[in-house]
Amino acid sequence: MKRIWQLGGIGIFVGFFLGGLFYVMEAQTGYQVYTLLLNIQYFPSLSNVQLHGWIEFILHMLVSVLLVILLYYLFKHFQLEKHIYPYVIAHLIIGWGHYLFTALSPATVGMLGLQLWIYWTIGHLLHGILVGVLIRYILREGEYA
Repeated sequence: MKRIWQLGGIGIFVGFFLGGLFYVMEAQTGYQVYTLLLNIQYFPSLSNVQLHGWIEFILHMLVSVLLVILLYYLFKHFQLEKHIYPYVIAHLIIGWGHYLFTALSPATVGMLGLQLWIYWTIGHLLHGILVGVLIRYILREGEYA
């Protein structure tokens, strides 16, 4: 149970990191990476629902926590949980998938482009590295406890 709490803490930390990074990127560049991060309107049942920004951010945080936990146990099954690269690859693939799905959303019309994709990829690359490093840290801490 301790491991789940640790992973949940990592999910919260990296969720704030990615949200904050994209918020600053959007404010500085005008490219809507933060808006894209919080967009969930590509789900048909949510396409007409207007949510407050803080609710969208809470949903982002829930996804972040769940992804960290699920990826850890998936990689543990293959004895890859101690490596950083699986988390980086997974976060890039998930980020690119989210980017492609947003093309299905009416809220992103005219917003997608190469520069935004580059910022999006950099953010998810850093996110994956951070997840891998933090998981590796808690695993090493456990060895010495």
